[in-house]
Amino acid sequence: MLESLDNPIWFALTTVHRSLACAHGLARRYSPDVSPLAALLHPTNDAFADLQRLVSPGEHVALFTASPLDVPASWHVDRSRWIDQMICEASLAPPSVAPLQLGTTDVPEMMELTAATEPGPFLPQTIQMGTYFGIRASDGRLVAMAGERLQTTVFAEISAVCTHPEFRGRG
Repeated sequence: MLESLDNPIWFALTTVHRSLACAHGLARRYSPDVSPLAALLHPTNDAFADLQRLVSPGEHVALFTASPLDVPASWHVDRSRWIDQMICEASLAPPSVAPLQLGTTDVPEMMELTAATEPGPFLPQTIQMGTYFGIRASDGRLVAMAGERLQTTVFAEISAVCTHPEFRGRG
């Protein structure tokens, strides 16, 4: 069960998100309008060659790995960093304001909010990855949101967590 967290993009693209996967041999990725995330079954030269068939020249993709990669010379690493992976083991009390489920008609506002807050990549079709919820101000503006990104049969990643700067600090 926890081993799926060592290669979460691969497990998402081979289980719950199989229908969103572009695949070639030992590599998988999301469509470029859904997410820049990609994965290798194992980080071998053959897997990187398979991934190269899925990526256009000059296009950026992101991989999450449990350990540093030995990247072939045909690839350029723009950024490499450690991230913390956390698991919520207990639910909190429901929020005082009930969030609204967001849909495809909300995507333009979701794009504006993520552009203003930069929670990570959110693209025109990212909403296909899971359920997103938002909070609207009294004037109807979308001012906060969060949703599901990577999903496997066991785990769902919470992503695009953001609040417009004008509305931060209000609980």
